[in-house]
Amino acid sequence: MTARAAHRTNGHTDEQGAFFQSLGTNGRSCATCHVSDQAMSISPPQIRERYERTNGRDPLFAAVDGANCTNVKRTDRSGHSLLLKHGLIRIGINTGAPGLEPDALVAKAVAELDEPDLPVFLINGCPNPFNPGQPASFYTTDPGKALVTGLCSDLNRLKGPVLRGLAARAPYFHNGAAATLLDAVNFYNQRFQMNLTPKQKQQLVAFLNSL
Repeated sequence: MTARAAHRTNGHTDEQGAFFQSLGTNGRSCATCHVSDQAMSISPPQIRERYERTNGRDPLFAAVDGANCTNVKRTDRSGHSLLLKHGLIRIGINTGAPGLEPDALVAKAVAELDEPDLPVFLINGCPNPFNPGQPASFYTTDPGKALVTGLCSDLNRLKGPVLRGLAARAPYFHNGAAATLLDAVNFYNQRFQMNLTPKQKQQLVAFLNSL
């Protein structure tokens, strides 16, 4: 999806920058979830409009985190209920303890961060999203909505943050692990193998600082 034009008092925003470009493999850009006319966030009414217009084929609904679990088809509306009803995206949150992170890409990305000393939750008995029908045990510093509902389907479900005034709200991420915006950009670059150039990183940081 092409982000709508973002206007500022000092002129028009250049949408050719890295923030608005698809830099990974799932068709998303930063602007997929951080929309200019939604205070750089995203709202359930707009999410539902995008789902109806594209029949779930918008990059927002990729099963990696836009669906209730990883094996849901994009055309399965019920399988995207948390996103459609509440605007909740499933976000894998690292533990802060490298020895507890089995995913090599995540472990390398975590190395870009300055981890705070937070409690670590051990989750047992929930279905493994990558191996349906099998239970899994894993660690997280923030179970998300599951802390309120107690449901496995709500584990790591979090509302995407508003990006307005982002420069004044360091540190970043739900656990404060990124001390600077560059740390956050480096994390995403490593985690999703975006292969950003130094110039693209500078563009992203400059744009985020301007919001």
